[in-house]
Amino acid sequence: MRTARAVLERLGARVVASVAQAIVLILLARGIGVRDFGQFSIVYASSTLAAAIMGVGASSFVLRAVGLPSAGEIARTLLKVRAVATLAVLVSGGLVIWTISGLQVVMLLGVTFAATELFLDYVQAYVAAFHSQRYSAMIIAGHRVALLLACVVCSIVEAAPDWFAFALCSLSLGILGVSALIITVRTRGPAAPIWRTVQAATGYWAGSLVGNIRQLEPSAVGVTLGTSVAGVFALSSRLVNPLLIFTSTLQTLFMPVLSSTQEGSAEWNRARRTVFWLCVFYAGALCLGAPFAPLAVSIVLGSDFAGIPFLLQGVIVATALSAMTNYFQIVFNARGFAWDAALIIGAGNVLSVLALVVVGVTNQVELLWAAPVASQMLLLGAISVYARATPRLRLVSGATEASTNG
Repeated sequence: MRTARAVLERLGARVVASVAQAIVLILLARGIGVRDFGQFSIVYASSTLAAAIMGVGASSFVLRAVGLPSAGEIARTLLKVRAVATLAVLVSGGLVIWTISGLQVVMLLGVTFAATELFLDYVQAYVAAFHSQRYSAMIIAGHRVALLLACVVCSIVEAAPDWFAFALCSLSLGILGVSALIITVRTRGPAAPIWRTVQAATGYWAGSLVGNIRQLEPSAVGVTLGTSVAGVFALSSRLVNPLLIFTSTLQTLFMPVLSSTQEGSAEWNRARRTVFWLCVFYAGALCLGAPFAPLAVSIVLGSDFAGIPFLLQGVIVATALSAMTNYFQIVFNARGFAWDAALIIGAGNVLSVLALVVVGVTNQVELLWAAPVASQMLLLGAISVYARATPRLRLVSGATEASTNG
């Protein structure tokens, strides 16, 4: 019962945050205009990618660190590393914008958004691992709701585009400053060596980077099949993105437990089985709902989207398969095998891009839906076979536990 409540609280916070962000972007686009919003979007996307590179996987590693002997020292070092990365994103982004356009506030807003999210992502992970899942969920939702309220006020007073962007930029920097001050005061104490900590986090860093490989999928479709098909594919992917909230919720909830308990113990096996079955039921629900997705989207967005009827179903089924892959990634990361997961998932994501290129080169538009499904099936098969075939990972797949119970 406690686990179900924790999942619902965390999932609810993620949903609130996602809805609030969507409304923020809509109000921002209306408030600053199409041209400025396009500039903001480009800077925001570029800064987010830079943040992923500079973030060294700290948010994932701190969930694992709770199970290590010097957990507090590692967490404090990761906080310093993430603070430096946040400052680097702000300064480097500001310098680039100043060089190109003379510090346009709309473009600075994109950098500020990315930097604030980079820092708060670590803060919420740290709070979830060492303090309270509920407070962590409140950080996620509170940040986005605060920005939403600012957008609503600016829209009501019909603020000029520059003032609209300036208000959000100031609020975002204020949230960043206050959260940095609070977390610094709350985590005072000795820290672990920086270089050793960063070395230990490299697998989690790689894991955070390989997920961005799939950002190349719309480009692969666009180069081979044209921008109109790429637009439909990109829209399908964007519509399915919120479905990933569930597995990210499970990672934050269960990685600390799986990291801090003895592998193979009753508590560890219970937590592992809970993650497994939640992923199974979620994947099943997605597969059952996939046939109805095109109808629902056509009603909301219009019949023009139904140009490739099976594409959205394929992307949803691929997401269902990735939920099972994420089960392995969660447990791999919790037990310190982040490099294993990163290499396998990275290879699978590269395969997904290549599959789309093959479909495009052969001009088999009707098979576009099959590329993500086939690649995710191969990825799931590869990581599950690897978990069973590698002795140090057999507990992850449940093979040892099953043989013992038998």
